[in-house]
Amino acid sequence: MSLKLKSGLYIVRNKDTKEAIGIRWVFDSENEAGRQLTDYRSKEELGEGYFLNLCEMIKEENAADEREKYHCPTSLDCLENEGEAFADYRTPDYYLNLEEELKELSEQRNKYNQFFNILTETQARRLSYKTDDPSISLREIARLEGTSLSKIQKTFAQIKKKYLEFVNQ
Repeated sequence: MSLKLKSGLYIVRNKDTKEAIGIRWVFDSENEAGRQLTDYRSKEELGEGYFLNLCEMIKEENAADEREKYHCPTSLDCLENEGEAFADYRTPDYYLNLEEELKELSEQRNKYNQFFNILTETQARRLSYKTDDPSISLREIARLEGTSLSKIQKTFAQIKKKYLEFVNQ
């Protein structure tokens, strides 16, 4: 099984001394036997001067290919690095305000939990329907609970009364 090489020119080196001893041309088209077309010329066949020029050209081409792998298509020097897209509005005041807002939210969550703790299980369950989906109607809650609308209205009246007592403490 032969190794398929990319089309191009390759320097052939002596396995022991690593000295360049020839040039191999590899062509994309394959012959009838399914093998790549290659041609080899030794240093002596090409002549010393021509051989050295070819080796130098191959090295430069390989180096350019390696550089191209890591090439950035746009120079960072050309980019616009000012303006609205790069604006950072997070000043120290922003973080102080954020901290205060988080503190307030935590306090509100604690009050909410305290209020829920004073409700009966039924009241808490029925109120959670409304807090989970504010657009739900009392009639829909009655249908979900399997009870009458008047019982749901009475429950919410009790919840309102407990809430007013809770707020005025």
